[in-house]
Formats: sequence, structure tokens, C-alpha cells
Amino acid sequence: MGVRQKQPNSLAGHRSKGHLLELVRPAAPAPEPQKEWRAATKDEWSLFWLSAVAGQVDREADLPALVELFTLQNEIRQVRDERIEVRRMVRRLWREEPFTEGSQGQQRANPLVSQLLTRLGQLDTSLNWHLTQANRLREDFGMGPLKRFRLGWSIAEGVGAFERMKRILNAGLAGDDEEHDE
Repeated sequence: MGVRQKQPNSLAGHRSKGHLLELVRPAAPAPEPQKEWRAATKDEWSLFWLSAVAGQVDREADLPALVELFTLQNEIRQVRDERIEVRRMVRRLWREEPFTEGSQGQQRANPLVSQLLTRLGQLDTSLNWHLTQANRLREDFGMGPLKRFRLGWSIAEGVGAFERMKRILNAGLAGDDEEHDE
């Protein structure tokens, strides 16, 4: 006979119903985007501030991290564009002049192709780093349906813990009053 590792009520689909995060659209206008951002990043910034998630942003505390996120998004676009251009150059160079003459007159692979492939590797590394950082910040801000859902559950769990703590403290304080009445 097998041993059940989880209680039946903790299995998927049987979670307690906590308070869900209520998203409210922001009342204040969007802060100005950074001047150096590309048009696509500025558009994304404007759309973010129209979303209900933006209503949860503390403009004083969260704005630097939010600007960092959109700066990363802007840099991701730049790196992707450069990757596309380098790949085009590699293909064109390999098609038109794959070999050159070496110092001893021998045929050798075009060194420009090797240099471009090295640059492509650097761009891939940079892109992965930028994506990792951006995804961390996107999760912090609850961007995306799954991230909003997880954030809602985290807040609901926090609210539930806070309510339990209040009940315990209130019960403890009520007990203290009874001891002092004697």
C-alpha cells in the first residue's frame, strides 16, 4: 500500500480560497519615458501605464526598478537588431568570399567570418544576461498572466498570514486584560 505524500486538500485544484489581488488602473498619468529609448520601448512604457498592474506601482519606491526594466527591454531590442545584422553579414561573406589567401599563398577560411562569429557569440551572451535580468524584474512587477496569478496568490497568502497574526494578537491581548482584572 502506497504512502500519500500530500494531504488531499493541498493537491492542485484544491487550494484554499484566499484574497485575490485586486488590480486597479492608475489614476495619475504615466511618467515620461527615457529620451534615449527606442519608439517601441516608449510605446511599451505607455501601454504599461494604461494597465491595471501599473496601479500597484509605488511611483517613489518602484520607479527606478521599472525604468531599469524598460531600459533592459530597450537594450534587448538593440542586441537583437545587432545579432540580425551580424548574421546577415556572416551569410553574405560566407556566400561571396568564404576563403582568402593566407600568408603562404594557401587557401584559408575568411578571418572576417571568424571575427563575426565571435561577435555573434558575445551578442548571444549579452542577450541571455539581459533577458534574465528583465524576466526577474517582470516577475517582480507581476507582468504576464502567470506572474500576475502568482503575485495574487503571494499577496493573498500574505493577507491571510496578517489576518491570522491579528487574531492571535487580539486573543493574546484579550487574555492579558483578564489577567490584569484579577
